[in-house]
Amino acid sequence: MFGAAAPGQALKESFQATLANIGAYIVFAIVYIILSIIAAIPLGLGFLILIPVIAGAVYHANREVFGDESTGPAAAAEPAGPRPDRTSRSNPLPHRDGPRARPRPAGWETRAAAGPVPALPGR
Repeated sequence: MFGAAAPGQALKESFQATLANIGAYIVFAIVYIILSIIAAIPLGLGFLILIPVIAGAVYHANREVFGDESTGPAAAAEPAGPRPDRTSRSNPLPHRDGPRARPRPAGWETRAAAGPVPALPGR
């Protein structure tokens, strides 16, 4: 999943990672057991929510331990630095000023400078 290791090597690395993070795995197991008991109460329907959440949690935990695909040898071929479609410090919201920006209504710049909106008559 996170590398091209042989099955035996993958099992060995997984076992070593489990031993190195035994405290986190014990806490994860206890939380999983408690949530499973709670999910079983409404005729087992809670598992419809719990199973995908636990699958995502296991994936995220393993990605934290082993890293993800972007740290492997294939990532070295990619150029360093931010990608052009990502946000940058100079333009934190590029989607608002980019080529696909929606047209703004006339006078939008002056709305903030005009002050608070006047109250409606009769209120």
